[in-house]
Amino acid sequence: MPRMKSLALNSISDTRELDLNTFCPNVESINIGSFTDLEHLEIEDCFRLRSIQVYSNPKLTSIEFGSHPEAESLYCSYNGFSSLSLKSLPALRDIDLSSNEVLSHLELNEKTSISAILIQGCAFQSITDILKCCPSLRELSCSYNKLTELDLSDNSNISELRCEHNQLTRLMVPQGSLLEHLYCHSNQLDEDALNTLFDSLGQVLEPAIYYPTPPRQYRISFNDNPGADDCNRNILNDKNWIVENK
Repeated sequence: MPRMKSLALNSISDTRELDLNTFCPNVESINIGSFTDLEHLEIEDCFRLRSIQVYSNPKLTSIEFGSHPEAESLYCSYNGFSSLSLKSLPALRDIDLSSNEVLSHLELNEKTSISAILIQGCAFQSITDILKCCPSLRELSCSYNKLTELDLSDNSNISELRCEHNQLTRLMVPQGSLLEHLYCHSNQLDEDALNTLFDSLGQVLEPAIYYPTPPRQYRISFNDNPGADDCNRNILNDKNWIVENK
């Protein structure tokens, strides 16, 4: 089916291999989900792919990507990946690799245009190299990993961060940051680490009756950290941040 532009195959069993190279080489969007027995997927020669959705295939432990210069979105959650290289997808903007429970290594091109990375529920111990490749990053969800440090000082566009349920003892964000959501609860951040984080956050404008629309709100959660009870919450109050308990 060389003229096929979109392909969706879901909830199929007793299929170990799937070759899309010869079946639909010109496909632009694929949705391959819930194959209980899928172990091998061939898409290397599908050069026109723009959207790749491959999810809930527990026996699929790797994908060999060919050259996909137009692929902008990658949704590959709930598979069996332990390592993945995305260097042949230079146009990526959104990545969702969440709930690949053994995924601990991800390779990206240098200086990508990626704006969103979702890797919650994986096994990363460090994502320093990933962050260096994503200067345009706006959204990061890395909760439920094995991270001990997270430094976003050079990711000046970050506006949403979810890093709860790790082992973080150190968390740094760009000076003057205004993040709509900053969830860092359930980590190992002590009093000094939390106060340093609070000092880095930007000043939120106070609501005023002359606003034509309600002002944007900025929220933070930091409960269930060793320093949560003794940290200086007045820093957040003075900056008009909303504190949530998760």
